[in-house]
Amino acid sequence: MSSLQRRLQRTNKDQYTLTIPKQLVQLLGWSTKQKILFGFDRAKVTLSPLDTATSTSPGLVRILQRTPKDQFLLTIPKALVQLLGWKDKQEILFGFDKGKISLEATTPKQRSTNDEQPITGGEAHE
Repeated sequence: MSSLQRRLQRTNKDQYTLTIPKQLVQLLGWSTKQKILFGFDRAKVTLSPLDTATSTSPGLVRILQRTPKDQFLLTIPKALVQLLGWKDKQEILFGFDKGKISLEATTPKQRSTNDEQPITGGEAHE
């Protein structure tokens, strides 16, 4: 699994969580307890910080959490997981564009391709 790919995890409370790569959180300047807005762009799920000053109808928002192991965790709305057809332990690929994180489920072909190719282009590694 590449450093910009994580597994969706189902908790014992029937919630879904995703560990957000620390380098993306740092690159975007996000912080613990920041409100994150879920959106859609070109058939991908996007994550962006909620601008509380301009937002009147936030839609799907969750709070970015930091674990005792210094990882960043985001609860993914169950309805969104079901709508997208994602499953427990589904591998999720992270992208980055215009200050937003994009998420998409990987296919078996993508997984093997991503595992074989190193990440390049100046992206930070944990």
